[in-house]
Amino acid sequence: MKKFIMLLLLVCILTACSDGALRKPSSASSDICVDDKSSYEASNEETGMSAVTGSSQSDGNLVSGEDSTSEQTTFPKMDTPPYTIVSHTYLYPVASRGNIGFINIRGEWVIPPQYNTVFDFLSGIARVRDFDGQEWLINGFNDKLLRIPEDVVFLSYQEGMILAKDANSDSRRFMNWQGEWISNSFDDLSQFSEGLAFAKASNGFYGYLNKEFRWSIHPQFEKVSDFSSGLACVVKDSKYGYITPTGKWVISPQFDDASAFACGLARVMKDGKYGYIDLTGDWVTPPKFDSASDFCLGYASVEVDKKWGVINQKGEMIIEPTFGPIVLSEDGVANGVLSAQEYYVKPQGVGTEYSVGLIDLKGNWIMKPMPAYSDIVFRDGVGLVYVRMKAICMGLDYQGNTIIEPKYNLTYRGSGILEYYWDSQYDGWEEEFPGTEFHSMQEMPFERGYMDTKGNIIHSTKNDGV
Repeated sequence: MKKFIMLLLLVCILTACSDGALRKPSSASSDICVDDKSSYEASNEETGMSAVTGSSQSDGNLVSGEDSTSEQTTFPKMDTPPYTIVSHTYLYPVASRGNIGFINIRGEWVIPPQYNTVFDFLSGIARVRDFDGQEWLINGFNDKLLRIPEDVVFLSYQEGMILAKDANSDSRRFMNWQGEWISNSFDDLSQFSEGLAFAKASNGFYGYLNKEFRWSIHPQFEKVSDFSSGLACVVKDSKYGYITPTGKWVISPQFDDASAFACGLARVMKDGKYGYIDLTGDWVTPPKFDSASDFCLGYASVEVDKKWGVINQKGEMIIEPTFGPIVLSEDGVANGVLSAQEYYVKPQGVGTEYSVGLIDLKGNWIMKPMPAYSDIVFRDGVGLVYVRMKAICMGLDYQGNTIIEPKYNLTYRGSGILEYYWDSQYDGWEEEFPGTEFHSMQEMPFERGYMDTKGNIIHSTKNDGV
């Protein structure tokens, strides 16, 4: 009997020591490493999961897999949607006589106006609200996929998973097509990316969940990002590094700042300067820049002594640092066009201001900088130019020629479509563009609709809104 009691005491002591070695008090920030996606905190009482920190193994691997001490709640399973979802659905909301529906890129009604409130299509589904206040998820054929419960706010749909939040507690969790919760709740939770979703546990650290909603990589990071191209940027002990989906360090935490890989290179900071590393962590360009952008189609803009230039993937300076900030967009770079700023002294001689023009990949001006412009971003064949302080835009081609006159507020809406609105209450075109003629549209106090990237109106709604 004495031997049995001694053995029982020994087991209890070993168990207590093992459990204490795994746990760590909360001390982490809730910021995210790379992306601007929301992140959310988990409560131990809500999730029933223990917050387990990383292993102290000398090989540098992180603790992955299920937590054997977790108490998993049994939830319904994720099911398949009742109707087909076409992920690349380009439909645009339009209001008509107080009802809202959706049109296609030709301006034709696909979903007739019938809803009180609608939200954009994302990944093939849209959230809508009828006049009884009931919200639904619909597909591009107007099939009702899910009746959203009253106390639930739909957030996103990605990789077959529905992310929603509790309207009362603001906690996030996943839901199936029956409107049932299928995971524990977290205050910080992302959508799935490459099969993993990051979540913040009650110990204050972030980890990654698999699609069975168990810890695939246990909470141990102060900051995290989505997985992209097989890697995630994370922060441990205030240093940035990169891990694989198995939780292994591929580049150990050593940087003061870092971003996701683009074109096989990542922008990182060390000792107050930015440089670029490859997928093995070797320096391609040593840290010597005051600031820098991510790579875009093989090029990145870099700052040296308050001047900006452009480098290629070999780290060679192809445009010397002689400009203000240079903006690279995929559509622009693909067509050899970059947006560049130039500083000038204000006409009154007090202070400086910047103007923006277009340069080629050799640093030659394609369109001379003009004070009336802010940054020019190209997409779908048109560069939108935001007129400073006036909340209007104009559209340029790759040579800097005007293809959409400066009288609208413009927003990219995908698949070569721009949303516009025009308000005749705004005055002051002549002040911004002296000597330029503009259409008089005083008979139309408000107009909103869609146009293509050549400025051709596809659908116009006057006095009704979109």
